[in-house]
Amino acid sequence: MDFSGLAGSCSSGFQWEKPGTIETDTPPVQALSPDLIPEPFRAWLADVSHRMQTPGDFAAVSSIVIVGSLIGAGCSIKPKRLDDWEVISNLWGACIGRPTVVLKTPSMKEPMQLMERLQAEYGEQFERDKKGFEFDNEVNQSVKKSLKADLDKATKKPVIDKTELKFYGQVLWSWTKHLKPPGDYSKLMKPASSL
Repeated sequence: MDFSGLAGSCSSGFQWEKPGTIETDTPPVQALSPDLIPEPFRAWLADVSHRMQTPGDFAAVSSIVIVGSLIGAGCSIKPKRLDDWEVISNLWGACIGRPTVVLKTPSMKEPMQLMERLQAEYGEQFERDKKGFEFDNEVNQSVKKSLKADLDKATKKPVIDKTELKFYGQVLWSWTKHLKPPGDYSKLMKPASSL
């Protein structure tokens, strides 16, 4: 096969021009002053920037945006004192720098680990709480079914003695106070002492 006619091959006669210099009139960006970084983050972000040998801007911008997303709609601003107008802030951030030279991505990943750790911890907590709720729900359903069966048996008896009725009333009363089933019937029931 003959590749001599392809563009860029030595035998095609094509010669690259000498690259020109890139000139810009953009003034240099001021360095981020540590005073602008929130106090709780200063030492941590200074350490990140020092270890990465990068400007502090990348880690600072990332951490502030991440904390803003963690706060989310939990914080709002009411610009007018006598009005109910409420603004939930939305924080955006961007890190701009030369490719591969200033290590933007590693500097931005360090603060991201904070959010990933919190997400993992709260995810595990949610799963534990969910399992606990499911267990409690099963216990509640079982107790409810057992009480209903006992009450059905008691009402089918031709004669119910007063002690037995008082016992079932106390059980049902304590169940409605403790478990609080959907539909709050506790206001309609009287404690066993009033029977």
